[in-house]
Amino acid sequence: MLAPVADYEGQAVVGNILGTNNTPIDYSVVPSVVFTIPAIGSVGVTEKEAVEQGLAYRNNQGTTTKWPSSLRIGEQHEYYKVLIDTKSDEILGAHIVRHNTEEVINIFALAIKHHIKAHELAEFMWAYPTYTSDLKYMVR
Repeated sequence: MLAPVADYEGQAVVGNILGTNNTPIDYSVVPSVVFTIPAIGSVGVTEKEAVEQGLAYRNNQGTTTKWPSSLRIGEQHEYYKVLIDTKSDEILGAHIVRHNTEEVINIFALAIKHHIKAHELAEFMWAYPTYTSDLKYMVR
């Protein structure tokens, strides 16, 4: 259903035909975005899935209305939820409704895929005030 997934699957098929691919496709970290106003993005597990899997996690959620990135465009309808493993400090899932979600959700996907810790995202020196720099508030 997503073009990037189809591209990835196509590359895997070609690799299988040529005998150069032995790696199964990893569907666990596929970011998705609904391009509405505001955009809705998601990657990783939902809270329901985390509960079903018995994961120990903390739920960081809230609004961004008072953050500089939202104030500068008058954003008033937004929300985020980030699930963070309490043992490993890794991002389990991120769910965002706000302007520029399509870019921020990709950073969360990268963090999940490469096991970047929540505190590492919080401590990183992001360009500010940007939507990506808001990651530091979402994971604290």
